[in-house]
Amino acid sequence: MCNLKKIVINITIILLITIITVGATFAYLSATTNSDRNVITSDSAQLIVKYTGGMHIDGTISMSKDKTGGRNTTVNISQDENSVNAKANLFINIDSISSQLATEGFIWEVYKVVDDEEIYVNDGTFATCQSGETSRKCTKGDRIYIVNDYVLSIENTAFKVYVWLDGNQVGNEVLGTSFSGTIAAETERYTGHLQ
Repeated sequence: MCNLKKIVINITIILLITIITVGATFAYLSATTNSDRNVITSDSAQLIVKYTGGMHIDGTISMSKDKTGGRNTTVNISQDENSVNAKANLFINIDSISSQLATEGFIWEVYKVVDDEEIYVNDGTFATCQSGETSRKCTKGDRIYIVNDYVLSIENTAFKVYVWLDGNQVGNEVLGTSFSGTIAAETERYTGHLQ
């Protein structure tokens, strides 16, 4: 009787493992990603985001009084008319940064461009980056989030990103330093209603 009980338990365990494996495999194969079109497909809906960006920011950045003396690039983002609702985060991915530039005087600013007019969105510095719960000096590989939870629409949205050195906050210590970064985006589906 004891052997029969062990056999039944072993068969039950094997069946459970098989069911879990088949279910996980089915779920994985039901959601696919096509990186060429920024499309995520599932059984019920598609998340289709159009992003032209990944723009690289590097080169000589001279000290100036405001953003117009620095470097800038524009990125565009929207969602396809057949897409489910989505929101996006834009960030600066730091490819390289001299330690002297991790200062309050090295500034980024973001503007939304509407009818050739720039509307302020956000600003910050390269002095500190978040690493979990703690802040520390920005270094290579860090991300600085510059636009958070932006609700996408089918209308294209252009964001102009500036990086510049504030001549009132930095001096000769930044001469000969370098910075290289990329503007990138991450998106996610969201549920809810716009008000």
